[in-house]
Amino acid sequence: MISIRTKHLAVVVPLVFAAGIGLTMAFNLWKTETSKVPVTFISGEFAGQANPADIRGSYTFADIVKAFPVPLEDLARAFGVTENAAAFQVKSLESAFLGTDSVRLFVARYAGLPYEPQETTALPAAAVAVLVAKGGLSAGEIADLRARAVGGDLTAAAASAPAAGTAPAAAATATTTAPAAAAPATTASAPETSPAAPAVSGSSTADHATTEADRTIKGKTTFKELLDWGAAEVDIRKVFGGEMGATGVAVRDYCTEKGIEFSTVKTALQDLVNAAAP
Repeated sequence: MISIRTKHLAVVVPLVFAAGIGLTMAFNLWKTETSKVPVTFISGEFAGQANPADIRGSYTFADIVKAFPVPLEDLARAFGVTENAAAFQVKSLESAFLGTDSVRLFVARYAGLPYEPQETTALPAAAVAVLVAKGGLSAGEIADLRARAVGGDLTAAAASAPAAGTAPAAAATATTTAPAAAAPATTASAPETSPAAPAVSGSSTADHATTEADRTIKGKTTFKELLDWGAAEVDIRKVFGGEMGATGVAVRDYCTEKGIEFSTVKTALQDLVNAAAP
């Protein structure tokens, strides 16, 4: 039986550890950062293809175009990213009236992949225009997308949208502000779109009432507003696993502090507010 003294272990263990790292690096198995590769469908017609439901807030637009058949130009135009679109992170949309689920929905419809979005998921009017111009959508899918459109006039956006995959990202609307679009003569009675104040909850369409806009969960919504809108504190705590931020704290800021993706709790909180509506 071989006996190894403690003083020998002090030398042997670090050498073994270093050798293990060296071998994994030599075989390209050593990774210092998380791979931004979405999971794939494991069965059915789309087996083996990337699943848009796995797009995360930490993904950049470059990560998305590597995994899905979506041109960077169309992705940037849809969400109004006009500079350094490849490095743009999806979670940056949480500061506007959109979220990670908006990108999942756009990518799924563009690539023709199955995806069931959240009920409150919205899309910029420019994104809807890009999808409609690309074609391949059913009448039901187009109707659903139009009902989710926010931040601009659909008719004007469609008129200015070039064929998918052919125009530069400069034609996109601003990420956090809606484009100033003049309404066509046939819709002269429609409310004027302000370039500085996007319709946060989709008030630019007939499918969203003004009363809903006043009670729509946004990143800047505070816990006090949730309580004022009728959501019970005990129910709010359940959404966050038993905890809750101070009443003056914005929900998105609290999520950032706790490492929670805002889009994953927004729907649950919206359901609480809707249920408490008079």
